[in-house]
Amino acid sequence: MKKIKITLLAYTAFCFCFLQSCVTEPSTAVDQDKIFVTYELYYDKNADKTYARATFQFSNALGTKLQLASPSEVRFNNDVLTYNAVIAYYEREYAGLVTSGTFKWTDAKNKVYTNPVAGIKATALPAPMPLVKKGNSTELFWVGDALDADEKVWVSMNSAAVGDLQVFERKAVAATSVILDANKIQNLPTGQNITTIIRRYKDIPVTQKTSAGAVMITHYQGANVTIQVQP
Repeated sequence: MKKIKITLLAYTAFCFCFLQSCVTEPSTAVDQDKIFVTYELYYDKNADKTYARATFQFSNALGTKLQLASPSEVRFNNDVLTYNAVIAYYEREYAGLVTSGTFKWTDAKNKVYTNPVAGIKATALPAPMPLVKKGNSTELFWVGDALDADEKVWVSMNSAAVGDLQVFERKAVAATSVILDANKIQNLPTGQNITTIIRRYKDIPVTQKTSAGAVMITHYQGANVTIQVQP
C-alpha cells in the first residue's frame, strides 16, 4: 500500500507543479498586497495524519510561487509551518484527525492575516466493494455525506505496476456515487488493484486576505482498499 500511496501523491504533486510553476522567488520581491495564498488541511486515513499546508504565489493561483522572507511566516494553531522546497509550500504534520484550526500568516511588513478552517468530512470506500469488471462501467457509492457545492470526490485505482493509475471523479451537488468508466477500467490490469478515495472541499470562505485573494481547501483521504479487477 505504501508504494501505491506514494505513486498517487507523486502524481498529484507533478500535476500541481506542472500547472503552477514550481519556480520560486522571495516574498519580499513582490508587493505584499499582491500575494495569493492557498490554505489546506489534508487528512490521510492510511497514515492517520493531518497536514496543514500553505502556498504563496504572486498575483493569483497560477502565479510564481513565493518563499517567505523574514519577518514573514505562516502558522497553524500557533505552530510554525516548515518550507518544502520540492513542492514549494509550507507544511506541518499532526497525529490523527485534526478537523479544524486557524492559519495565521504574517507578511514581510508585519501585517497579520488570521483565518479559521473547518469542514473535513469523513468519506470511505464501501465494504464490500462492488464488482469491477473489464468492459463494464461500475457505480461506486461512497460511505459519507452527499456532495455540497464546491465539493469533489476522486477515486483512483492502480496496481503495483508503474503507469497504470486511473482517476475517476464526481462533483455534482447531492451526488453520493462516482462512475468507474469502462474505458479507464480497461486500462487496469486484471487482478489486485489498490483503490483510494479523496474528498475535497474548496472555496471555504477566507475573510482576511490581500487584494490578490486566497482560497481555503480541505481534503479527507479514506483508507485504501484492495480489489480484484475481473477479466
